[in-house]
Amino acid sequence: MGGVRAGLLAALVVGLTAPGWGDAYISTASIFELGVSARVAGLGGAFIALADDEAAVFYNPAGLPALSETRLSSQFTRPFGAFSYGTFGAAQPGWGGYFLLLDSDTLEERDLYGNPTGTFRYTSMGLVLGFGHQLSGGLSFGLQVKA
Repeated sequence: MGGVRAGLLAALVVGLTAPGWGDAYISTASIFELGVSARVAGLGGAFIALADDEAAVFYNPAGLPALSETRLSSQFTRPFGAFSYGTFGAAQPGWGGYFLLLDSDTLEERDLYGNPTGTFRYTSMGLVLGFGHQLSGGLSFGLQVKA
């Protein structure tokens, strides 16, 4: 009985501390956190179960078979003042894709002491491809690739 308790305690400790072992999310992939749909933002991000429009490519490609026609989507915003963010997406029943672009104005570069050393721009691009297939009944599955 003592071995079972020790095993459960070890599993509990590992389970509670495992999230702390992960690396910080520092990557140009953060462009994928900005989203592609004003509708999804208006729903507070609660779209995964709905997934009934072209944004399903980005959020839940298993919803793509539910589309009845080809759909296009685009968005442009300046979410951080000096940055522009734009998306263009297309989807039809079963598959689709999105192109994402995050681009900055010219920014001033400074050294450790605050002295100007030049200028630079930041640009990040992303591509999302999705495929969905309807199985029997109300079940479908989807695959997604982000690059």
